[in-house]
Amino acid sequence: MKKYFSLFILMVMNFVFAQYFQTTTNTANINQNLTHQGRIVLGYDFDSGNQFQVYKNSATAVNVAIGNTMGRIEMGLAPSSGWFSNWANQGDGVIRLLRGKNLNFHMPNNNMIDPASDTSTPTSSGITRIRFSDIANKNSLVIFNTGKVTIGTELYDNSDYRLFVKDGIKTEKIMVEMASANGWADYVFQEDYNLLPLHEVENFIERNKHLPNIPSAEEIVNNGGFELKEMNVKLLEKIEELTLYIIEQNKRIEALEAQSKVSK
Repeated sequence: MKKYFSLFILMVMNFVFAQYFQTTTNTANINQNLTHQGRIVLGYDFDSGNQFQVYKNSATAVNVAIGNTMGRIEMGLAPSSGWFSNWANQGDGVIRLLRGKNLNFHMPNNNMIDPASDTSTPTSSGITRIRFSDIANKNSLVIFNTGKVTIGTELYDNSDYRLFVKDGIKTEKIMVEMASANGWADYVFQEDYNLLPLHEVENFIERNKHLPNIPSAEEIVNNGGFELKEMNVKLLEKIEELTLYIIEQNKRIEALEAQSKVSK
């Protein structure tokens, strides 16, 4: 008898779990929780292809939370402006951290633990990435585990530069740091600076078709461009040299004028 009773219980449980649980007895307000195909549905079943769904069949707030006594992470859909975020518009999705301090996105393949990982190119085996994209733009923003960031592309060279922006950057300000005062071009005004005579500058230009200590167009192309800080220093160097030439020429002019007045 016990054997048949146990079998009966198993059959009933199988039937119940094979369907779903209801959280209400009001058939007009049924919330489906579990189904027999490994799917979890909270609210309205809107897509049979999704294994886990949280859906409201109305334009109301929907959010999913993971939390503990230290804080919680929420993912929500705003029913109107200002929901979940002061800057959210109606229909915006928002991920927010409440009571916690930092929201971290962690990628696998930590190269500090595995220094042998190849990260020389964007397609190397040691590269992982967080990609922001839409249906048309594959690489709106890509963050790599090497600390590199690309915008508009996922391709970069194996240089020390961390940011690559395809098609250029438009900004109001750029601050370029200097490691020390010696890195600026004021060395031109030091007494021991070797200011080339103008005729030597002329001969250099005739031979090389560019200014001394300034890279040629061919060199810039072969080097893949130029470093902005370094080029600014070189251009300032030429401006300061030109100022010294003007001062020197002015002294000669004044001397000739004084000599002309004496001869009269």
